[in-house]
Amino acid sequence: MRLHLLVLLAIVIPTAKADSPATPFAFVTAAPEGRFFLSMAPPLSKEPDWHIILRKPYAALFEPQDDGSFKEIWRIDNFYSFRVFLTWDGRHMVALGPWNSGNKTNSKDIALSFFTDGKLSRIYSTADLLDDPHAVKASTSHYQWRDETDRSYPRLHAYLFEIKTVEGYVCSFSMEGEFNGKEKNP
Repeated sequence: MRLHLLVLLAIVIPTAKADSPATPFAFVTAAPEGRFFLSMAPPLSKEPDWHIILRKPYAALFEPQDDGSFKEIWRIDNFYSFRVFLTWDGRHMVALGPWNSGNKTNSKDIALSFFTDGKLSRIYSTADLLDDPHAVKASTSHYQWRDETDRSYPRLHAYLFEIKTVEGYVCSFSMEGEFNGKEKNP
């Protein structure tokens, strides 16, 4: 009996830990052609008192200068996303939403955020993008609304952003966040 319990714990504990929400980290994303880059900064806490926030998260777009310095073009305070897409001119950004908990879509769960010149222009919830609220792929800590198996999505072509849902639909958007429609893509 003890051996069965140990085997069960050896399987369950690593799986539960592996499914924890990811810890935000600092990263940089370059716009196509490399004329601009976005620096994503996570919140900074005072260790070991993680509840004491020293700096809120932010995203800042920079333009490299001829002298080697960087000019800040725009900034979004109190914002973090694990994945963003920038247009070649640095004016537009699409951010994928945070890990959403539960086992179905919710109108309060952010899927996509569209920004123009550092200002929020449009938000889509997971409920906006899926027809069936229960079509999500739920895990212990969150659910997935987009198809992560098709590596060609999400993608940005000039001013058109496309993303594939778990239902197999490709949703397309203008960079101002206008929904252009969706079509079935097996």
